[in-house]
Amino acid sequence: MDVERNMELTYIYQRHMINTWPPPSLCEVEEQWPFLFTKRGLCSHSFLTKGRRIMNFFLNQRLKWSQYIQALLREMEHESMNNHQVPIAAILLLMKYFQEKEDHIFILTDPTSTKMSVEQEMTLPTTPRVIMLGSSLLFATHWMVSIEGKVFYEANQLNNFASAFTVFFGSFYVFNLEYQESASTTLEMVQR
Repeated sequence: MDVERNMELTYIYQRHMINTWPPPSLCEVEEQWPFLFTKRGLCSHSFLTKGRRIMNFFLNQRLKWSQYIQALLREMEHESMNNHQVPIAAILLLMKYFQEKEDHIFILTDPTSTKMSVEQEMTLPTTPRVIMLGSSLLFATHWMVSIEGKVFYEANQLNNFASAFTVFFGSFYVFNLEYQESASTTLEMVQR
């Protein structure tokens, strides 16, 4: 957690180095910022920075938005957001903006759910979903990923939301799946 916090504090220096011209070699970047080259660092970096940018966009234009977006913004402000909640909030804001239903990407379940209980008690869709274990989508603490009605990635394999969403998103590419039409605008926005 200390490394992630320090990476967050030095973000501007990272971007300055990476965006200089001529660009540094990846070896030079790795020498200065080795955490960026870990799976956790890569996922955290992209999700946190883009997630915060999306959240700030919606927060700065609060009065423009529908009651659903405003309700989510109030929920976000009620609690201080941790590194898992920022990307979740950003995706939920995009879904509300594009008027796509949350259950077309996420499935909320009890925090104590297991792979077996989810598969037995729920009818999982065929398209990939991130199964959120928690009291609400925004405050989930563990994650699983299902594909074709089966949990393929359990909570013990996914240590944070960024890794769960990366697995979810990567499954479309790896298994040559089409985005479900009901969430395609959000997914295409995230892809870009």
